[in-house]
Amino acid sequence: MGIEADRILQSASVAIGFAPGSGSPTGGGSGSSNRATVDIRIQDSETRTFAAGQLEDLWREEAGEIAGARELSFSASLVGVGAPVSLQVSAGFEAARDAALQRISEALEGRDGVFAIRNSASFSAQEVQITRTQEAEALGVPLGQIAQAVRGAVFGVVAAEIVRNREEVEIRVRLPEDERMTLADIARFRVQVGDAQVPLSTLANLDLAPAPTTLTRIDARRITTVEADVNTAVTSGGAETSFIVDEVLPEIQQDAPDVQISLGGEQEEQQRFAGALGQNFSLALFVMFAILALAFQSFTKPFIMLLTVPFGIIGALAGHALLGLNLTLLSMFGIIGLSGIMINASLLILNEFEDLSKEGRVDEEDTDALVDRISAAVASRFRPIFLTTCTTFLGITPLILEQSLQAQFLIPTAVSLGFGILVGSVMVLLLMPAYLRIHNWLGRQARRVMSSGGDARADTRSGPEKVDA
Repeated sequence: MGIEADRILQSASVAIGFAPGSGSPTGGGSGSSNRATVDIRIQDSETRTFAAGQLEDLWREEAGEIAGARELSFSASLVGVGAPVSLQVSAGFEAARDAALQRISEALEGRDGVFAIRNSASFSAQEVQITRTQEAEALGVPLGQIAQAVRGAVFGVVAAEIVRNREEVEIRVRLPEDERMTLADIARFRVQVGDAQVPLSTLANLDLAPAPTTLTRIDARRITTVEADVNTAVTSGGAETSFIVDEVLPEIQQDAPDVQISLGGEQEEQQRFAGALGQNFSLALFVMFAILALAFQSFTKPFIMLLTVPFGIIGALAGHALLGLNLTLLSMFGIIGLSGIMINASLLILNEFEDLSKEGRVDEEDTDALVDRISAAVASRFRPIFLTTCTTFLGITPLILEQSLQAQFLIPTAVSLGFGILVGSVMVLLLMPAYLRIHNWLGRQARRVMSSGGDARADTRSGPEKVDA
């Protein structure tokens, strides 16, 4: 970037043996002896000339591969809902799950724009695994007794409790520190078996093995999460998730049918909110349709106004593309609000057309008079629609151009509203005349069909009377 670090770096902190929390209400972090975190604070977005993502990419490039590190991740997001690619893998057997994890990781490694692939199985620490020997089986010593003895030797056994300054204090008895530092020390520990004390090495085998620091279960199935970051200029989290679910998972299930994949992280949040957002949007459109149907005493005229909503959405999408923004949930909030503005603009034209139609009764077959009424309605409502569009767009423009960190969360909503009403209002002025003309023509055709059907029934009823006469 060509900028010295001391000019942009405000503070830095290093946490070793502690994993800071993500800001959730449940806590601020957790102890984790095998993790280290480096946090830096840089200048505010208003005073620096580069994006935080650029610094993240540069840091990742300069760090390279760190020998011995199981996971290395970088993040420049102030608020996040998880990794762009987050897949929760489960299977009936551990071997099948491990094989599936390997195939998914290999598939993601071959994808352009995907990097920092990791899985929760690699978040492991060393643990001592105790295996009972044949001598222990012959002596009838259960594995639970052996494990309890080892725990007591290392962590201590509560021997007594005393009260000190109105607080209960536990007194624990355990081996001295120099006798519990290595596996060899623990192996020499003697376990009480009946009236005798038997060395632990005779009763069990002690081995060091990696083990996960946490176990996650959903619906009684053990879950291992595969995560990856993406370069949004090349691909997206949704595209890579679809690739794994649609193409890689069927191949895995051919060998292990019990393997299941569910979405997590960013995709899970989008899926959850998208369903609720779609239901609420549909409900809002239905309520607007019902109100307009009652006001106009018609089911077709409100439908005409609803047909203008998609063109506002096109304007919102064009605005995101023009400014290089991704379509987010906040963008969808703006689109929902935009739908009401679009219907209001079309309502002005339709209401004016209705008023002009009531003032002068003309022949429905007179297309020239119909065109004149439509043109007069659009011309009469052009000024308020134009002024509303300009004032709304200009009022939102400062928010769209704002560079502060606080405004970044609202800019997608403002872009949806601003560019949506700018493009949508122009399309309303152009399309509403065509919609009204088509609506009038379909109405005439429907009345002709109903009229011809009524005449045919009348002729059928009069036929037998003439024969009787």
